[in-house]
Amino acid sequence: MADRYTYIPLIGLFIIAAWAVPDMLKKWPHRREVLVALSALCLLLPVAYYVEAGRILANSLTLNTRALEVTNRNSILYNNRGIIYTERADYSRALEDFNKAIEINPRYAEAYSNGGVAYNSLGSYTHRQAAPALLADCRQKRAFA
Repeated sequence: MADRYTYIPLIGLFIIAAWAVPDMLKKWPHRREVLVALSALCLLLPVAYYVEAGRILANSLTLNTRALEVTNRNSILYNNRGIIYTERADYSRALEDFNKAIEINPRYAEAYSNGGVAYNSLGSYTHRQAAPALLADCRQKRAFA
């Protein structure tokens, strides 16, 4: 997670490697080729890592989906992904995520509200009628908390 904190302790190891490896390879006949190959590998591995990270962070849907893969029972992420699906007019997937958010946290008012919007967009008004009472109850309890 916080890989940025590993760089400072590793500075000493990097200095040792930078000074020791050329000295150790002085007597090798193909020293230059080995150093070039190792240097290329050291440059290409981070590039490959960040290309993969860029693919995951490409848009909000992939970011939220990846976040849901590495966390468990996060109602906010399900609600956020449901909003993304709603914006893309994929209401059935949006409702799955809103319902999952409500299942995880039954007092999550925004999930009820967003679910009502998705039901409304689908033209299902019977499901939508139960949500305002729950939404009002959740907001009232949150206001006094």
